[in-house]
Amino acid sequence: MLNRNGYHFRRQVPLCEFIADFAEHGHKLIVELDGNQHGLKAEHARDELRDKVIGEQGYQVLRFWNWELDDDIDAVVARIVHELTQRPPTRKRFAFSTSPQGGGAS
Repeated sequence: MLNRNGYHFRRQVPLCEFIADFAEHGHKLIVELDGNQHGLKAEHARDELRDKVIGEQGYQVLRFWNWELDDDIDAVVARIVHELTQRPPTRKRFAFSTSPQGGGAS
């Protein structure tokens, strides 16, 4: 999903050994929507480990409760947009020149 600001979110994205609810790779932002089961102690510990592993890949994880979407989706969207504007876009790096003038890998 691409919005008018150029952000591109994908749903159900494989990342490390997890599946992220939503990912914006250009700014390395993950958005997770949590149901009631995430309030359980064991699930909370799993979420912390998951966020740590994903964070080690340079991503920031934002978590929202499902009820937050129902109660105030505008606030959730505002938080996501705020985080996107605080994170500089990443660049893809290539191991060789992609320029016709610069040659390429042989």
